Amino acid sequence: MVAGLASVAVLIGPATPAGADAPPVVGADCGSGQIGNSATAPDGGALRCIVDEQGKLHWLPDTHAVSTIADLQSAGYWVTVDRAGDNPLPDCTVVEVHNAMTTSSLNSGGTSPGGPGSYGDKHQTTIVISKSIDVTLDCTH
Repeated sequence: MVAGLASVAVLIGPATPAGADAPPVVGADCGSGQIGNSATAPDGGALRCIVDEQGKLHWLPDTHAVSTIADLQSAGYWVTVDRAGDNPLPDCTVVEVHNAMTTSSLNSGGTSPGGPGSYGDKHQTTIVISKSIDVTLDCTH
């Protein structure tokens, strides 16, 4: 957190799929299967597809903050952004990435003994239910 500045926490996670493929220009919609993908804008600038602060999928300039969030989203994380300042996301600086949490479930079933994950005569499987992480941004500059 940046001392002396107000902050707003925003949950950024999966959103409803965007429509048809759009040209890779800043602000254009991108599809849920494109989260974390890179593209080149018509002006030659680098873009990344991320879920923005309103829960919509857009191509944004590939800055450090955008790249960090896009990489985490493409790895399956729900990203909570804690930000100080009102500047647009591409103008923000990452201060900290923290509180990574994975919720999983250990499921047992079957009666075939042996093999990986076996416990006695039951087979056990760990299923990841959700992954979340917090990103703190300075959006004051």
